[in-house]
Amino acid sequence: MSDLQELQYPIDQAIFAELLPCLPPTWKKTKLVASQPPSGRSMKMRIEALGQPGAASPSDELQAAVRELFVLNNRFNSGLLAIEYSYELLPDGKWSFAGDYKYAD
Repeated sequence: MSDLQELQYPIDQAIFAELLPCLPPTWKKTKLVASQPPSGRSMKMRIEALGQPGAASPSDELQAAVRELFVLNNRFNSGLLAIEYSYELLPDGKWSFAGDYKYAD
């Protein structure tokens, strides 16, 4: 595991921990989408309902955790531009996670 991966893992856990309280209790799946241009000036973020009723807004804590992810990647010059983190509540009560990352060409 690279240094970047080792340092990013606890940030990914913090993102998930901060995302859960932002969700309506009936949601069983969601997608967190965030992007930041190479300049690092303005981060955009949204929480998608994926067809479920209700809406979710990112908390200040969630925004801070995602910002930390981009700052870390900037420090390693990874070229990270955007993330899509998908979560789904499994029958056993645990959440599955999948991450999709977009990097500069």
